[in-house]
Amino acid sequence: MFWDQLKTFLEVTAKVTAGNAQATASAFNARVSRHNASSTAQQGRVEESRIRREGRRRAGEIRANVGASGFSIEGSASDLLAESTYNSEYDALSAKYSYQSKSQNESLQADLYDRQGRDAKRGAYVGAASTLLTSKQFTSSSEPFSLGGGLKRM
Repeated sequence: MFWDQLKTFLEVTAKVTAGNAQATASAFNARVSRHNASSTAQQGRVEESRIRREGRRRAGEIRANVGASGFSIEGSASDLLAESTYNSEYDALSAKYSYQSKSQNESLQADLYDRQGRDAKRGAYVGAASTLLTSKQFTSSSEPFSLGGGLKRM
């Protein structure tokens, strides 16, 4: 009887401990994913700014080259400047979208880790309760409703 009780106790403890360990690991992974989401969003803002700054530099270079050649910024030169500005803005917005998408994916992954942690804990408690309810101590007593026995027909 003692060994059966010890076995049940150890099984319950192992299930709860494993569930808590999984919940702790999931919480850590969620924190890492949230940090990655924040970092990725920041990298996106930096990259967007860098692309726009580079676009302004290229536009200034085009203006300077056109001015140095003696032509005015009309016609083809104006079209070239407009196209360069458009392409630069397109690249900046593409980078912004790409980094936002990566950041959102990291946030969603963090939410998934949170859910996995909650589910692991819940599953551990259900498993522990199942072990207790199906143990010999709970189902083999002759006394109904006692801690050492299950329900018995009278």
